[in-house]
Amino acid sequence: MKTIEEIESEQRRLQEKIQSVAEKTGLATEKVWPIYDGVADVSAYVSSKPKIMWLLKEPYDDFDEEGNPCGGGWTIMEDLDGEEKRKLPLDINLTKSQQRIIYATRGIDKGEKYIDMWDYHHPKMYNYLFQIAYINLSKMPAGKKSGDMAAKFQNWKDIVLEQIKLYNSDVIVFGSTFQVIKEDLGIKNSDLVLTGNGWVDIYRKAGRIFADAYHPGIPGNDEMYVNTIAKYVRQTLNL
Repeated sequence: MKTIEEIESEQRRLQEKIQSVAEKTGLATEKVWPIYDGVADVSAYVSSKPKIMWLLKEPYDDFDEEGNPCGGGWTIMEDLDGEEKRKLPLDINLTKSQQRIIYATRGIDKGEKYIDMWDYHHPKMYNYLFQIAYINLSKMPAGKKSGDMAAKFQNWKDIVLEQIKLYNSDVIVFGSTFQVIKEDLGIKNSDLVLTGNGWVDIYRKAGRIFADAYHPGIPGNDEMYVNTIAKYVRQTLNL
């Protein structure tokens, strides 16, 4: 595992690479720029056990008067981080996806059931967002529908694979993204070890856990989503 300083340095380099790719491919314009992802608190991430990555589709920002995505130019880490947010997150409004990420990560870490957890505003819950690797297959602000993620991923494949290597996570939870990147990770059907109630399939390869789950923003039962992912990841980790 790289040192904290090495990871922080590599993270900055990858942010520069994201910007370069967006410019060279013409994805970046006067109205839209990439949104950079990674780890908000590298020290907390490195010390966490297990180290967890969430690999989602694409980030959101704003839309212009014609309904096209616009904005960007900021990092997910900076948006999450900050001393005031850490101390007083009670007025923070998070998306459904971010809420479920918090609960499922807590469930993996502590083995708690959804019903027994604090509200996501509680600092001991909210702080989980700082210590995970929060990665998207596409780095550009999303439209109102994701469309063909496989095509979008092609622009960012090298960077995403570098991020996966850099953060060296023990567990990667895929939010409806597994099939897009499965072949690039060398994962085969024979690597499947558990199937959880139709909500998640667990693969294990080279000592790492890959959880093929629905996107955390999917409509449905929060408790079932959180508890199923946590239960089967922990079971595979023998926790």
